[in-house]
Amino acid sequence: MKKITTILLLVCLCLVLAACGDSGAAQASSVPAADPAPAADAAPAADAAPAVEAAPEPTPEPEREPVNLQPMVDELNAVELEERQSKEMPFMGVYSLTEDGRNVIYKMYVEHFEIVALGADLGGEDYIAGYNETLNELPPMCQAMEDVVHIDDPDAHVFIYLMFTKDSDYVLAVSSSDQILYDVLNGIGEAPTGVTPIVLPEAAPEATPAA
Repeated sequence: MKKITTILLLVCLCLVLAACGDSGAAQASSVPAADPAPAADAAPAADAAPAVEAAPEPTPEPEREPVNLQPMVDELNAVELEERQSKEMPFMGVYSLTEDGRNVIYKMYVEHFEIVALGADLGGEDYIAGYNETLNELPPMCQAMEDVVHIDDPDAHVFIYLMFTKDSDYVLAVSSSDQILYDVLNGIGEAPTGVTPIVLPEAAPEATPAA
């Protein structure tokens, strides 16, 4: 498959603007002299404008403690395995955590999708339509997974890695719950690094018991 060289860098910019305003001095109006007649005829003196008090500094919210998402990832993998054993599924995958442990990755392989990807890469219109249709389904699928993860950690994000095959480390696309972040055929984004092939839960090596 030919490599796509166009890279769209997706950068989230957070701009914090602070505005400081100085209040102007109050203006006093002069009062003309009055006859020593009844005091009621005299014009009242203008009151000075009240001083504007500075707004109190907002109290910063305490930083949330990191949540251990590994138990939920293990549970999601158990559900994935149970579903795959009980009925035929057109896709398979495995859940894991990002390096910092704050977000979840679902590496997914769609059965026979490598044929669709190759056909799209060769310019077949039907294959291109099928490829793009599948990618359009990734963000809502990612959102559904994220809703589940938010039960444990409302700040966590989920990313779907669409793999070329379950035995390769070649990533076709990466999706968040909002958009496609990387798409090799349409030249969107930058390919993730350090990705390994899908290791299904039942194929994972058992932990060595402590001595």
